[in-house]
Amino acid sequence: MPNKSPVKSVRTYKRNLKNRLHAGKVISEPLFSTSERFYEQVLENMKEGVSLSDEEGFIIYTNQAEDEMFGYARGELIGQHVTIQNTYSPAENKKIVDEIIRQLRQKGVWQGEFSNRKKDGTSFITSAKISALALNNKNYWMCVQDDITDKKAAADSLRQREERFRALIEHSADAIALTDATGTITYASASVKKLLGYTAKQMEGKPGSMFVHPDDLKMAQAKLGGILERPGKALTIEHRGIHKNGSIKWLETTATNLFDEPGIGAVVTNFRDITERKLAEERLDESEERAVAVFDNAAVAMSVTTLDGKWINFNRPYPKMFGYSKAELMKLSFAEITHPNDRAADKINIARLLSGEIKEYTREKRYLHKNGSIVHAIINVTAVRDNKGQPQYIIAVLQ
Repeated sequence: MPNKSPVKSVRTYKRNLKNRLHAGKVISEPLFSTSERFYEQVLENMKEGVSLSDEEGFIIYTNQAEDEMFGYARGELIGQHVTIQNTYSPAENKKIVDEIIRQLRQKGVWQGEFSNRKKDGTSFITSAKISALALNNKNYWMCVQDDITDKKAAADSLRQREERFRALIEHSADAIALTDATGTITYASASVKKLLGYTAKQMEGKPGSMFVHPDDLKMAQAKLGGILERPGKALTIEHRGIHKNGSIKWLETTATNLFDEPGIGAVVTNFRDITERKLAEERLDESEERAVAVFDNAAVAMSVTTLDGKWINFNRPYPKMFGYSKAELMKLSFAEITHPNDRAADKINIARLLSGEIKEYTREKRYLHKNGSIVHAIINVTAVRDNKGQPQYIIAVLQ
């Protein structure tokens, strides 16, 4: 156990934790120029579990999500060793810890899955990210994790179904149907039952359009309608299909005109289930929308500019700080709203930032309000770089 009490360690951790926490990754200074109270609220409202342990593995902090995930009362995990949370044997724990330390030294972060145990003995699986923190000459481990038990079970179930599916159609990943010149299904592989709930016999003799979502039918017919006049041509579309139980499945369908092929004489349609991919895309879109909402509704003024100071975007508080509407401010540059006596210092600091001499800078500066008054602010500026280290744009946070 460390000499410093858990409470004191957590307080020290909070006071010094800058450039550190964002979903288990190191991030830049600007986001943490806000108050400790704000930071505490962020931690306690995260849906992911967050814990901090010392170098010996004793827990000194957990957020509410962590306690609830493992079934403990608030503060009950403080002082416990991290091994109380998992199901591994001592030998397995040592092997895992050695690998985590190796990756932390190489990459600065470890990411993987843990087999965990709740207080009541229930086992579950989490996806975890661990970062190493060095605070006050001591090393700590920060772990951010999410319960993926249900997702894991669903993935395992899907994998088993796919294995049976491949066996049924002799290692093909697709369901197969043949249609004649009228669009009537003359053959369907046995795997269609897994995909759409119908047996092959139930589909044969029916028009292929019967299994396409009505809202996608016109699009599908427009894109695939001319295939009969194009022997050997293959066309691929994504559309919704109707399962026998009435549910909707996203399908990737490839139709190939093989009427001229001996023994086939039909349009061969291969189709596969892409529902999970489509749902993942929708979740990504939702995630991006949430990120935009967080940016736009942040309590501090934030802006994103090109390297030469032209606006890319700014959040709602930013133009209000200077008395402008968004449309009005968009017509001005970063330099134009800066007090004339502060522009030279900005130019020097931006040059140092873009050259890589400094990673970010914070300074007090003056701005010009629309009404002519002077606005005093503390600005924190950083450059976002690509994977080659080249600056792409500049982020500024004002208080």
